[in-house]
Amino acid sequence: MGLVQREIEAAGFTTITLSPIPDLTASVCVPRIAAIEYPLGRTLGQPGDAAGQMAVLRATLAALESIRTPGGIVNLPFEWPAAGPKQVRNHPPEAPPIARYLARNPWFLRRLLGYWRRFVVGYFFNEFLKSVMGLGMLLILTMLPLSVYAAYAHDAAG
Repeated sequence: MGLVQREIEAAGFTTITLSPIPDLTASVCVPRIAAIEYPLGRTLGQPGDAAGQMAVLRATLAALESIRTPGGIVNLPFEWPAAGPKQVRNHPPEAPPIARYLARNPWFLRRLLGYWRRFVVGYFFNEFLKSVMGLGMLLILTMLPLSVYAAYAHDAAG
């Protein structure tokens, strides 16, 4: 995240990171940090607590205005409640459409994963070729085992 924020800052925009682990976040050199004592995965607050989440967001934006120089850290004045929420629903009341479809057609999962695998392998193989050609190291291509190409071609065909 720090690299992205530095690029955005270089373009003239001010950024801030809301983090429950400010020391770790600072180690990647983010420009500004709003530290909060909330558990991981609940950085904005409890599910369903719109008022609390809005308060955290407003405090984060206020911290963004108050930190004038990069590298600053502001500790937000929020504490996780000792008694957890009475009813937290981490899952939606209804399964997503893809999950319902896969429950009705379990055979499709293998096909779907095959598409995904071919896309990922094809993408990274293509990126590898671009980087190798960009460096002028075409000789490496002749050293690639033919079995890798054959396996890739077999997967692509079927």
